[in-house]
Amino acid sequence: MVEFTTVILLAATLLQLGAAYYAYRLMRSSGSFLAWTLMTAMIILMVLRRVVVFLAPYTAVESTLTGIVASTITLLISASAFAGMCGLMKIFRK
Repeated sequence: MVEFTTVILLAATLLQLGAAYYAYRLMRSSGSFLAWTLMTAMIILMVLRRVVVFLAPYTAVESTLTGIVASTITLLISASAFAGMCGLMKIFRK
């Protein structure tokens, strides 16, 4: 039987993939600005982190290593979000 938290994690992953798809489409229609690229990368990294956390119990990888990988991806997400939002602020001020 599937656990309730597994269903929630799967739903969150699918929603994040949808957000990445729409961010990519928005980037294509509004121009390929670096800021939009960073925001799209941020969402894709969120999906990657979710997959790492989701698959962690099913792998033979040590939990400490999984935590380090997830934390590193979180740092990249934060850096992409910060740089992307700064870039978007410049675009919208024009």
